[in-house]
This record gives sequence, structure tokens and C-alpha cells, in this order.
Amino acid sequence: MMVIQFSLRTYGTTIHTVASVIAELRDKRTREYVAALPFPISVEVPQPESVKWAREVSKRTGDFFVLSKPDLDVIALSYELEKDFDAVLDDSSDSFEDVEEAPDKPECDKTEGMHTSADKVEEDEWITADNFDEKLETGLGLGALRV
Repeated sequence: MMVIQFSLRTYGTTIHTVASVIAELRDKRTREYVAALPFPISVEVPQPESVKWAREVSKRTGDFFVLSKPDLDVIALSYELEKDFDAVLDDSSDSFEDVEEAPDKPECDKTEGMHTSADKVEEDEWITADNFDEKLETGLGLGALRV
């Protein structure tokens, strides 16, 4: 996990998180940065019904299988804080009527492994010693990169 150092004062004076996020802070520099923050970190445990809500919503949006338990706990805690502060969510949000279903994704061809047909490289796209200068002028196939 990487914590980008920026001014948190823009966002408030209390940080709310869950214990599993703190446990993910493994490198010394990040732990020291978090320990030196100028305001308290409130480590909280989301209510089971909030975790259930986060799971159900993530399943409806198609995100459930890519979210970790800490991710779901953070979503659940955020949901609770929104409800507590009466900021954005209202009673109708609990019904999931405003949560969009994930679009159906086409099945990928399992025989090709992790690659898709979009990953295939045409012969003239390869960068070689013979075409390096030409490719360098066009950004080596990286779009806006120009030398």
C-alpha cells in the first residue's frame, strides 16, 4: 500500500479507518508518516449490517470479487459515516434502487490465457534496431510521448 503525502487538512481534522487498513502499513516510512499526522486516527469497526450493505452493493456493481475484506470494511464504514452525518445518503439509498447493475461482460477466450485479441501486435508495430529512430519520433507507440 502506498500513502501519498499531501495536506489532509483539506479533507477534515479526523481520519476514520478500520484496523485492517492500519495493519497494511508495512514500511517504516509510511508508519512514521501516519504516526506523525497532526490529528487523530479513529480506528472503527463497521456494523455487520453496513458490511452486508457494502457486500450487496458491490455484488450489484460487479466489484465484489475484486474487493478485499479491508476494502469492504472501508466502504461499510464510509456508508455509516455518511448516514451519521446525513450528508448524501438518504433512506431511498438503502433500497439499492439507485445502484446500477454491472453491464454483462463477454466471456473471454480461456485458451488464450490472459491475453485478448486486442493484445495481438502487428508485425510493423515491433520496435527493432532498423526502425528505432522512426519509432522514437512517433513516441515509441506510447501516444503523446515525444522525444
